[in-house]
Amino acid sequence: MTCYAIWVIIPGSVSLIFGNVFSILHESTGAAPAILYIFLNLPFMNRLRFTALLALLITTNVFAQNVGIGTTQFPAARLLVKNTENQSALTLETPNEVMGSVPMFNFVRGNSRIFGLDADFWGNMFVGSGSGENSNSASGSAANVFVGPQAGKTNVSGRDNTAVGFYTFQFNNSGSYNTSIGSLALRYTTASQFNTAVGYKAGNAWNNGYNNVFIGANTDVNNDGCYNVIAMGQGTIVTTSSTARFGNSATTSYGGWASWTNLSDGRFKEDIQENVPGLAFIARLKPVTYHIAATKLDDYLHRNKQQELTPEAQALYTKALYEKEAILYSGFIAQDVEAAAKSLGFDFSGVDKPKTTNDTYGLRYAEFVVPLVKAVQEQQEQIEVLKKQVAELKAMIMAGK
Repeated sequence: MTCYAIWVIIPGSVSLIFGNVFSILHESTGAAPAILYIFLNLPFMNRLRFTALLALLITTNVFAQNVGIGTTQFPAARLLVKNTENQSALTLETPNEVMGSVPMFNFVRGNSRIFGLDADFWGNMFVGSGSGENSNSASGSAANVFVGPQAGKTNVSGRDNTAVGFYTFQFNNSGSYNTSIGSLALRYTTASQFNTAVGYKAGNAWNNGYNNVFIGANTDVNNDGCYNVIAMGQGTIVTTSSTARFGNSATTSYGGWASWTNLSDGRFKEDIQENVPGLAFIARLKPVTYHIAATKLDDYLHRNKQQELTPEAQALYTKALYEKEAILYSGFIAQDVEAAAKSLGFDFSGVDKPKTTNDTYGLRYAEFVVPLVKAVQEQQEQIEVLKKQVAELKAMIMAGK
């Protein structure tokens, strides 16, 4: 039925108005027959009121399930709020205690919450499904910013944390002053402070201790509780606390425009003794050439946590490992140097011994300069003695003439 049929049935100006209203309803809802039946069975004045009510409902687009506030036009969205100057378009007030699991804004698709937005007087701001949902300002939670699905989800009392990314910093409970940026970064760290992780799965696999820095995808340690570590690179693994590692098993060169400087200030050195062995130690060293089993080393470092690389990235990384294995190096074997030092009762700081069962041996080649200098000094003393003996022999020979 169209509006023309209505005009024939219902004469007068009311009929004309109702016809226009009816046309809109017929196009938007398909409920025209029922509405027409009601209209025809109403007295004249009630027909007028009924037409006005229908017009109001159309203006707010109720029949199409769209709502417009502050607009005289049909809203093009389910909710359209039009503000004026010096006026907020939308203000939402909730009780102060509403936080976390009952977010201020809640977006649902199907039966699952896909996005939440919440903030409170204590400086917490959570964006994302499950983000910060257990935070409790009464327990000390304050000044946390969690952005991403499940970001900071189990945080209860931690404060001044920033976590941005998918499932980042997810299982923190009471840790504070941490920064975690990247999917799954710092995910299993629960109660520590002053950690910084930037990159996909940076610092992800273990429950970290305090004061750690992870910069780069897959940077990590290989055991729980490590503190004061620095890992920078891609897949860089630190094996013990208070250790810094740069690059990964495939890195072949580090460089810059100045030499590395070790702090060396006598004001901060104690128990100074001149007891470094020289020739005796140097004579026991075994210089060798060797190839690094880079693939084997990389497998060892990642045996507790495998890297997640795309096939393309894995192929390039494997190629880099093979290239490193082709390089012929010269140097020493750390265990041989350790044995040489022990045979002389010399606690040589040039040997970086394993601190845990997950750690590896290393050598600090710059520290070999110290026993080398001592060896040169000892050799010079021997040379001076020999020079004196030669002079004496020459004098004897000349006197015999």
